[in-house]
Amino acid sequence: MDYRKITKFAAITALSLGLSACAELTDGLSAINGTLTGINSGMAGSGAGQAKDTLSLGSKSTAQYELKNLKMLVVQRGGSYKGAIPQADITFTGEALNKTNRLIVVNVTVPIYDKQGYYVSAVSTDIHIPPKEKVKIDNFRTTLSLTDDNRFNIQKTQYHATTY
Repeated sequence: MDYRKITKFAAITALSLGLSACAELTDGLSAINGTLTGINSGMAGSGAGQAKDTLSLGSKSTAQYELKNLKMLVVQRGGSYKGAIPQADITFTGEALNKTNRLIVVNVTVPIYDKQGYYVSAVSTDIHIPPKEKVKIDNFRTTLSLTDDNRFNIQKTQYHATTY
């Protein structure tokens, strides 16, 4: 009989220690989850909260090449810490066709202006089009600092083709 009481007591003790450990583990995991939530909210633009703008640059056709449905995807990432200048990822998409027998590299440059109309910077991409070929454009260009006052001016987009 003594062994049954000792066994019951040991089982009850083990069960209560196990439940206590589970409660502590749950509290620890809750604290970690709260920390990760704070980190994610501090990193503006991470995940689904990113602001995306698609700017259509249209189509351009010359005797040498043709660009169709050229677009610039701007993903606002925000600053990575308090007081940081917001960051933006730039990706160009579309299609290109080379009408010649030589390699063509088309440089597309989109200027950036501040709210007062002053030129600030530009973002550009190079599109390599083999002879007599059609290619898909999906060029991730850069991450750049873009304050709220700065804007892309797609009407002043410049195209420069170099033939090799």
